[in-house]
Amino acid sequence: MAEEQGQWLSDILKDTSRLQSGVLNLIHSPCGSGKSSWCFDILAPRVKEKHKIVYLIDTISGKEQFLKREDTQHYDEHWREIIKGEWGFFLTQKIVVMTYAKFGSLAKRDVNFGHSFEYIVCDEAHSLIMFQYFSEDMSNCHRIAREQLQSICFASKVKVVAITATPQLVRSGFRVNFNEVLSEEEIKSLKTYPTDNIEYFTNIKELLRQRTSSGGKGILYTQRIEDMIAFETIAAEYVNVGAICMRVSLREKRVEKGIRS
Repeated sequence: MAEEQGQWLSDILKDTSRLQSGVLNLIHSPCGSGKSSWCFDILAPRVKEKHKIVYLIDTISGKEQFLKREDTQHYDEHWREIIKGEWGFFLTQKIVVMTYAKFGSLAKRDVNFGHSFEYIVCDEAHSLIMFQYFSEDMSNCHRIAREQLQSICFASKVKVVAITATPQLVRSGFRVNFNEVLSEEEIKSLKTYPTDNIEYFTNIKELLRQRTSSGGKGILYTQRIEDMIAFETIAAEYVNVGAICMRVSLREKRVEKGIRS
């Protein structure tokens, strides 16, 4: 087998001086290119007070996976008081991992939350933009998280890093200046972890039957509304399973839901 070409993100972005404060440092990195490895293996060792690095993730399950690492820790109130400078030295030098929703809830309580960190790393940053449209409530923690990150970019020395495979969504969702960390050549040279469990289907009806025959649930993602409507019809009329369709309208900033049974 020929040797896989390209480099991991950790190989390309060893020079962390390329990250700036006062902007959103945008790292365009495909899925499986070693984004989290870069944060924990390259960035963290260069920061003296590692508890001032906050790693934001989009889901609770993702957060729990990262918290299995020995160099990470949960958020707690004691840590928050240390960060605010109200207590003394923090002995546990570990990266704090939390969800965007948790970050937003803390920012709602404290308008200065996040301004005393050294780094904020936003993993799957595009998810924050999408999640904020799932609720129009003023208490929307994802919207508050986005606004707080913008504020931190404008008015602090914190270096905020957004890592994403879909940078266009991040650029459209944040009202800040951007630092495009990687060049086009570097992005093209990134390699990704191989995926061996891909299954190909030419018949969507057969796929739905197989996945739902035992009473299971699944998610089917499409990029076009026409495909979503077509699959909804197939599920309801031909496979006889319930379907919930959700469309995120970024332009109109709302989520539309349709339920068929």
